[in-house]
Amino acid sequence: MVPFNHLLCEPSANTLAESSLLICEVLVSGRDAGRASQEARGSSQGSSPKGHDLYDDESAAEFQRATDEYIDRRIHQALEPHAATLQNSKWEQQYNAMVATHGSDEGFKMKMDMALRMVADNNGKISIPEAYAKVDDRDAARPGK
Repeated sequence: MVPFNHLLCEPSANTLAESSLLICEVLVSGRDAGRASQEARGSSQGSSPKGHDLYDDESAAEFQRATDEYIDRRIHQALEPHAATLQNSKWEQQYNAMVATHGSDEGFKMKMDMALRMVADNNGKISIPEAYAKVDDRDAARPGK
């Protein structure tokens, strides 16, 4: 008989979640994988399968929801320090795409300045292409319409 006792010891409920999160953290932060793995194991607060009957559909679904929430929370925590950099990169890509598409259009600089102010005024809740489209919309720019 092959001993499978090592498989029966209580594994982390979020082994897959922790692995996925670890990959994200290492890629985003450039940290040493070994150190990140130790930190992930030390800060595991995920749902445990101990309190769930994984053969019961409702209980298994609750465990899955809890695990999904844990993964989302950890990914958000890992990316949060980099949010400004990621947002700036996104805006830079959007801006460059607009320059490539509309850069030779008449009045581009003025329209882009207005679009960028619109993005800033809306705290980034509107993308640069959306703002530019609104500024460039001739029908919306007509008084009385």
